[in-house]
Parts: sequence; C-alpha cells; structure tokens
Amino acid sequence: MKHGKLTLIGLALVILTLKIILWFHVSEIDLALFQNPDSQSYLDVAETLKSDGQFSLSPDHLHIPNVTRTPGYPVFILLATLLGSFSSSAVILCQFILQSLMLILIWKISVMLFSQKQAFWACFFYVLDLSSHTSSFLLLTEVLFTAFFLLSLLFALKYLKTQSESRWGALAFLTLAMATLVRPISYYLLFVMLAILIWYELNLQHSVMAAFRRVVLVCLPCILLLGFWQIRNYSVSGSCELSRIVGVNLLYYRAAGVIAQKESIPFEKAQEKLDMGAGKVEARLKPNLNLEKGYKKKAMSILIAEPLFVMKDMLKGAVRLHIGLGEGELLRLLGQSNTDSFLSRISKHGFKKSLSEWWQTRPLFLLMTLAFLLLLYSTYALALLGTFALLRSPDLKTCLIALLLPLCYFVLLSSGPESYARFRVPYMPIVMILAGIGMVWLKGQSHLMKKTSGNNPSYSSHSCTKT
Repeated sequence: MKHGKLTLIGLALVILTLKIILWFHVSEIDLALFQNPDSQSYLDVAETLKSDGQFSLSPDHLHIPNVTRTPGYPVFILLATLLGSFSSSAVILCQFILQSLMLILIWKISVMLFSQKQAFWACFFYVLDLSSHTSSFLLLTEVLFTAFFLLSLLFALKYLKTQSESRWGALAFLTLAMATLVRPISYYLLFVMLAILIWYELNLQHSVMAAFRRVVLVCLPCILLLGFWQIRNYSVSGSCELSRIVGVNLLYYRAAGVIAQKESIPFEKAQEKLDMGAGKVEARLKPNLNLEKGYKKKAMSILIAEPLFVMKDMLKGAVRLHIGLGEGELLRLLGQSNTDSFLSRISKHGFKKSLSEWWQTRPLFLLMTLAFLLLLYSTYALALLGTFALLRSPDLKTCLIALLLPLCYFVLLSSGPESYARFRVPYMPIVMILAGIGMVWLKGQSHLMKKTSGNNPSYSSHSCTKT
C-alpha cells in the first residue's frame, strides 16, 4: 500500500500542476473567466466586509444589508485575499490547495469505515473526477462546502466509534453548521442528523435526562453559530431564515419547471410568465419579507397542485445531474467560443453529427471527454456494487448514517430543472468512497472465482469491511 500512496500523491501533484498552469493562463487572459453570474455577489459582499466591515449588498449599496447570501464563502474570499490584492485568482488558487487536502479527508473516512485498499481507490477516483476539478476554477461555494462537509463526516464517524466523547459530536455539528453558512442546502440535514443523534443517545444512555444533556452539549456550538446569523437576518429583514433566496429559487426554477411541462412551453418562457424579471432583482436589493412570502406562497401553490410534474422534473434533474462531465466550463477557461458540452451537442444535433464535428475541430478534447465519460459511468457502476456490498456489511448502521443517508439527501435536494454537473460536486466524495468499496469487492470476487476454479462462491463480507 506504500506504493499505492506514492502513486496517489504523484497523480495528485501532476493534476495540481496542470491546474496551476491553466490558472496562470486564465489569469493572464481574463479574470472574469473564473466567475459565473452568481460569483460577483460573493465578491461584492467580501469587498464590503474588507472595506467597511459590513455584510452589505455591494460597495455601492452599503446601506442595504445582504440577506440572500450566507457569510461562509465571502469570509473565505476575504481570508484568501488578505495577503494579496483583492482578486479572484487568489481565491481560485486557495481552492486548488483546499481540494487537494480533501484527499486526506477521503482517505481517513475510508480507512475508518473499511481499509486502506478502499481508501486508495476512493482517492484515485476522486483525483480523476473532472467535474470536481472544473468546479475549483469557479468563484463559487462547492469546494469550500465539500471540505466542511467531509470534516463533519469525519468527526461524526469518530463520535460513532468512540461512543463517549461528546467533543467529536460537537465538532461534527459545528462543521456541518459552517458548511450550511457556506451553502444552505445542508440546513435540513442538520435536523436529520439531530433525529439520529437523539435516537443514538437514547439507546446509549441509561436515562432520558442523561441523553438530553448529551444532545444539548453536542448541538450547542451549532445552535449558537446558526442562531447568531438567523438573529442578524431577523433584525435587518424581519425573517429568521438563513437566506431569503429560497423563495426566489422555488418560484424561478422549481415552479417554472412545472409550468413549462404543464403548458408545453420552453423553460425560459415559463420563467417570463411568472414575471420574475424585475422581481428577482427587487428580491436581491430590498429586504422585503412580504415579497419573499409572496414568492413562496405562489411557488408552493403551483408545486402542491402538480406533484406528478414535480416528480418528473426531479427525475429529469437527477439524470442531468449525473450524466454530464462539466467540460463546458473547461472549454470556457480555454477561451473557446462554443462552450456546449459534448452531451449538450448530442441533444441538439444528434450523436453522429456532434462526433464528426468535434473530431474535426477538437479531436484531442473529444478523446479526453469520451475517456472521462467512460470513467465517470464506470465509477457509478462500481458505486452501485459498493452499495450492494455495504448492505451486507456487519457495520451497516454506521455506513447508512455516514454514507447512504447524506448521499440520498443531496441527490434529492439537488435534482430539479436547474440541475447540472456542478451541483453533484459536494457529494461526489461519497460516490467515490462507494466506488472504492465496489472495486475492492469486485477484485475480491474475481480472486475467489479464480481460486475456486469456476465455482459460485458466497459473498465474503471480509472484502468490504475493515481489516
């Protein structure tokens, strides 16, 4: 396994070097290539924090408090630019380093649950995950959120393994709260984990009061951190929600998706029909509680009335979420005018025409895309095998809590009409861990088949559990 570690380190360093070379290239051309439409709002908040110590909409609107963004990522931007100029390139470089360090977390989580064999393959697949690498070139929350989420997962496992050390549980909830302040999608996961914590402590402790004290002790740092931000939002907008973007997203994406299906019109037309053009801007500029409630009420009335269309939208979103590579972002960074992904081109022009066009204009990129697509789908297949192996593992309860439950949560909440490859980045480490289990299980089965000369061996749980 020593050679395996060296292989991983070498591969990670090669990819990091390639990313830094591309970073230099993009930095010299146009720093705006590191941004997408949401990036500027994070930069604006970070700049107001640096110049005036206020969490405001932008340097030109210091009197308007920002209630659509949470503080985690703007603070990260501020810290990343403290030693240099206020530039997105410094933030991107910090994201490269942070993503490389996540390999250590994936390794430790895999070893805690299984063995170094599974850890090697999980890290190997993660190092070669193109969507995770392309997301690190964007001034967006995915990399930082994933780092905090993996830390939370590691601390949660330590808590489950030790059974008596509350500090690990407190750190697990605290880091998950920090992830939530980066990207509020994990907010409801906190309540899921709280329910599991209560059940776990009631089974572990001799009395209800002892269990209650432990739960309060574990959750207190998380409550204080999130509570502080919710109180701040209530004081400036009248709403204690972490982010007031929820109503806008529900109406502008989920409800618009339902309207588009129901009336057989393009998604963009459905958005226009909901009259969100001026409304979205107003929602961002003015902390208006009634406006936010109106968005939510209108969105929920549409979604509740058409549950079948909602489910259909989620299924389509789940497919889009997982089939693409995100290579369009890489094309954009390379300065290409046409940044459609290969699968997007196929959906518009057909497979034969798209293949012929890419082969004539960008043959090397086509080969790379096909290779990474094959690797991605192979990883999914191995992850399914790993899930099958987990279901027969003696440590099933811990694996369900640590891997399968968060995976299902993120897939469920990330699937919708707005979904694409970038949205899966936060839970791809879990997919890679499952793929590592699947790879070791598959190799174990192959070895057993050879050893028994074609007999049908029974499943050996030893191949997917910690040795």
